[in-house]
Amino acid sequence: PEDTELVGAEEVHGVLRRWLTEATTGPAGPRVPAPAAPEPSVPQPSAPEPAAPASAAAEPATEERAA
Repeated sequence: PEDTELVGAEEVHGVLRRWLTEATTGPAGPRVPAPAAPEPSVPQPSAPEPAAPASAAAEPATEERAA
């Protein structure tokens, strides 16, 4: 029973470790760390997406219209 428990624990640990790695590096990354780390998850998708295209599209459009 002891050997089986140890092997099972190692297997579970490996699976969890593998799942965490895949989740962190895969598309599920932001979903998993979002609740655990709201600070880096919120500014990353919110800041670069709307800030970059919004300012980049607003600046040239305003200049062209003004000119």
